[in-house]
Amino acid sequence: MKFKAIIAAALLLTAWSGLSAQEVVHATDSVVVFSDSTAIVAAPQDLWTDEYLDTVNVRKRFIVNDYDIIGVEAGVQFCGVSFNPSRPSKFIFAAPTYGITYTHYCKMMGFMPYFGISVGVFHGYSGYAYKVNKDTGKTPIRDTITYESGAIMERIEVPLLSSFHFDTRHFKIMADVGLFGGYRYNIRRSGEYVDYNERSSARKNKFLDFENRWDYGIKAGLGFGLVFGPVEFHIKGTFKYSWSSLYKPNYYNQYYYRFAYPMDIGVVGGLYFHLTKRTGKTRAELRKEAKNALLINENPFQEIPTGEDR
Repeated sequence: MKFKAIIAAALLLTAWSGLSAQEVVHATDSVVVFSDSTAIVAAPQDLWTDEYLDTVNVRKRFIVNDYDIIGVEAGVQFCGVSFNPSRPSKFIFAAPTYGITYTHYCKMMGFMPYFGISVGVFHGYSGYAYKVNKDTGKTPIRDTITYESGAIMERIEVPLLSSFHFDTRHFKIMADVGLFGGYRYNIRRSGEYVDYNERSSARKNKFLDFENRWDYGIKAGLGFGLVFGPVEFHIKGTFKYSWSSLYKPNYYNQYYYRFAYPMDIGVVGGLYFHLTKRTGKTRAELRKEAKNALLINENPFQEIPTGEDR
């Protein structure tokens, strides 16, 4: 009994080693035959009769390659601003936001799976609106230079994000975090007093010298994806916070600084196309197998030498 237990333990250890190494393609005297993403639990080779092979338990293993995707995204935003000193403002709706993005999924430091790097170019918005004063029934203005009670700015944005993903065969969960840089290229001021005088009217759709047009900050996202062959469809919620104030802090008073940091919450959908294979053998792997096939003899169950054996 002890001898049989030792043999069983040795066979199980061999099976586990074959699956974890993922290099043995066929073994002559092992309980496991591993090929690509298929693990076959089998008896020793001399017992492989036709009747026995009909009972072999074949288990598919899902393995994600390092792969690349490119796609387009479109969605909507809810824009707001964090004022310091605080001001009673609210989020405003802005649409559409859209862009193109490229993602390379890979292993971090060569062994940690489910990592990726994403870069893109997007059109989006920043903006805000002051809340109506309940006591007076009127909306406050930012200052007596523009007389605005709100504004919306269009911008071009370039994010660079770290992407984390967990995949099943047709479903994936994603999280992104990173930095972005951008440029505010158009502005539309609003409010009942923006046409208060000729000077404020002339500034209604124009950036002023003290307003910052370069933008940068942090961006994050969380969502899920559906995968069908070489195509993926993603739905994500996004959050951006700018570290670039809308204007120079001392533009109105040299002694009392003002800051206004834009932020936005968005919902986007995207359609992506695989540039390389997500699962299965890549061309490089197939070429390697073809090379290895030239090194074995006519025995189809001979172990193909690995890089350590050659």
